[in-house]
Amino acid sequence: MAILEAKGVTKRFGGLTAVSNFDVEVEERSIHSIIGPNGAGKTTFFNCITGFYNHEEGTILFEGEPIDGMPPDRITCEGIARTYQNIRLFPNMTVIENVLVGQHPHLHAALISGDEGVAHAPQIQVLHGHIHADAGRVNRLGQFAIWPATAAAGPIRFRLAEVDRPPVRLGALIHHRRLGNRRLAASQQSQQNEQEQKFP
Repeated sequence: MAILEAKGVTKRFGGLTAVSNFDVEVEERSIHSIIGPNGAGKTTFFNCITGFYNHEEGTILFEGEPIDGMPPDRITCEGIARTYQNIRLFPNMTVIENVLVGQHPHLHAALISGDEGVAHAPQIQVLHGHIHADAGRVNRLGQFAIWPATAAAGPIRFRLAEVDRPPVRLGALIHHRRLGNRRLAASQQSQQNEQEQKFP
């Protein structure tokens, strides 16, 4: 059974049809891509799934149950996580506090007692050393890493993840981290060579 199924979904804005009679089935444990030019309706369809927009026609089923007209917070609690094209962080809150806001529907403890487990989640290890810094002070590339972590950090509790334009965000981050790791490895090798020269 498909974990997500859209049948004939249509979304209009006045006289403009942004999504027209769209059908898709997403199987569990699979990766699907929705590809199209700017303005094709990709993000609009994401917004219909997550309840930000109500579509005029068609139906969307999640795990076999309709979620049409369900409010966004309820859809999140059902197990659908998402990120957005643009970064939307709380700049005066720390990195870990921003991540915990995204985890709010799944936390069963106060923020202070719940942050340690999330801090060690692999999704935000790329930000080690910055998790207690204000998000607004982290560089732009680091902010790209915070954003998906708000949806995915901690134990995997979502059943479906919508990631809007991931290569644009994560490709640059991966390149940055690899470059940083190469520089670190080169620095460590240089220090080792110096030690060997001093103590042959």
